[in-house]
Amino acid sequence: MLKSAVAAGTLAGARLGPFAKPVVPASAPDGPLVVEGLSAGSIRLSHLKGMQQGGVDCCVASGPGDMESFAALLRFFDQYRSEVVLARSVAEIRQAHRAGRVS
Repeated sequence: MLKSAVAAGTLAGARLGPFAKPVVPASAPDGPLVVEGLSAGSIRLSHLKGMQQGGVDCCVASGPGDMESFAALLRFFDQYRSEVVLARSVAEIRQAHRAGRVS
């Protein structure tokens, strides 16, 4: 995560049906990543589903401006940890991608 940037990634619980990406084997070569760079507002389930459906690998968003919003964001990552992960580097984005998670 670069200062105020949030790379959104894996969620907890079951996969989101047809929106879930298949798990990519660790031995698969790393290819290009699809980055959503214009995310506005806090991540929500409908946004996550749209990213999964659209084939987005990661999202760059500004971080929350207050503690309550930051806590809500962390709760979201915890609740959907099997689907989205907070990635702080390209290596972590690729790791999430291989695991079938958005970052």
